[in-house]
Amino acid sequence: MRNPKGFTLIEAIISAVIVAILAAVAIPFYTGYVTSARQDRVNNLAQTAAAAANAYVRKTGGTLSASNVSLAATTGDVSKLNLFVPDAAEYTISITQTGLTGAISVTDSKSIIGMATY
Repeated sequence: MRNPKGFTLIEAIISAVIVAILAAVAIPFYTGYVTSARQDRVNNLAQTAAAAANAYVRKTGGTLSASNVSLAATTGDVSKLNLFVPDAAEYTISITQTGLTGAISVTDSKSIIGMATY
């Protein structure tokens, strides 16, 4: 009686082909999920910054201005928003204000943009 141990070459090739097909299907879905998560994070940060800007403007009656300033900046109008972002150096913020209303756009290091108004 024959006692085979291990895989034949055909079994190994078939297994490799199955793994390759699964990877070809899974990788585009994964990159889509990562991009979607980054977009959601930037949008949430823009909405949070807009809420903070709204509170600041309503409380002080002042104006905010920032053009392409890193959220990690500790000086200027961005610091007035008192935002806590763990990886703030990855994001830049742009504020455009007219009267008591304005718009905030946040861009991350992968050039994903989120916008919100206040």
